[in-house]
Amino acid sequence: MEEIIAFDDSIQRYINIAKECVERENYEDALRYFFCALKKEETEEVISNIAYTYSEMGLYELSNKYWIKFLSLNPKEGIGDAYEELGINFFYLDNLILSSYYLNKKVTIDGYLSRDDLSEEILDYFSESVDKKSLYRLAYPFD
Repeated sequence: MEEIIAFDDSIQRYINIAKECVERENYEDALRYFFCALKKEETEEVISNIAYTYSEMGLYELSNKYWIKFLSLNPKEGIGDAYEELGINFFYLDNLILSSYYLNKKVTIDGYLSRDDLSEEILDYFSESVDKKSLYRLAYPFD
């Protein structure tokens, strides 16, 4: 009699395969495996990985959808990272107000914003914004 080997159909197996696909920049296959994992169980890890993968593909609206879904689960960890990713995504969507809002939320939650996590383009834009503020003068009390 032959022995039957059971196929590992666990959520962690799908996640591991998907992460390997992301490392190889094979994002479509990564999403396929992340969605297989999501069908088995809706976890914070799976949802944040889907959001990250969409961001890597430049599909920022879809990425934001999953970051918001991630936040709606009230996670104990990763809230600051989600806000940071939302800020970055909104920057690339040319919504600078929401970008500033979410990056500020990241600082409020974690107490810092790492320059290593932001692209030069984002750093340049926000450092130029600060420089431009010095051109304006607020006089108080008003005359």
